[in-house]
Amino acid sequence: ATVKPIFADGTEEVGFDYCIICSGCNFGPFKPMGESLWFPTVHEEARKVSDWPHIDERFLEGRRRHILEEYHKLHDLNRRKAKMLVV
Repeated sequence: ATVKPIFADGTEEVGFDYCIICSGCNFGPFKPMGESLWFPTVHEEARKVSDWPHIDERFLEGRRRHILEEYHKLHDLNRRKAKMLVV
């Protein structure tokens, strides 16, 4: 696979014996690039119009930060005893 490390200008080749990709849902019908919470925004063009441009989800640390942000939003709702509908 060709990957772009977080602190490198170029790409690197990574070999593997097998690969499992669990990508989630990349379909947000109300977003210009189909962005959703359930799939990291990984394409550079999509990042320009992202609801989360401050987070680089192409890398694990960026994905962690986004999950942590959403956790804090849910934690705050719980603290306020808010009601929500999950569909």
